[in-house]
Amino acid sequence: MNISDAEFDQLVEEAIEGIDPPFRTYLDVVPVIVEDYPDAAVCRAMKLNRDELLGLFQGIALPERHVDGPDGPNQIYLYRRNLLAGCRTRRQLARQIRQTLVHELAHLLGFSEQQIRELHY
Repeated sequence: MNISDAEFDQLVEEAIEGIDPPFRTYLDVVPVIVEDYPDAAVCRAMKLNRDELLGLFQGIALPERHVDGPDGPNQIYLYRRNLLAGCRTRRQLARQIRQTLVHELAHLLGFSEQQIRELHY
């Protein structure tokens, strides 16, 4: 599938707007960054190929953050080329972007990979 960067960004914005307001407020303070592919060092650390990772939460989950110390920034990454490669239609892409965004938001909220899988995200 091939769409323009602007169209992809619009789908990301629609996915953010479609998240329920209590959870969407977290995305007001955590940037969602769109990159073509994940960084090679990230892939090595996660033992994944560059084309396997659709999104990534980087930072410290909210339940683990400290009030009195600097924890660094939290960020959510979406990987445009990997998301596009797995979809044939715009509708399918929109669903995958939303699912990936919710998955990474769940990590921000402190859910483990296993817990997220159990919720089918």
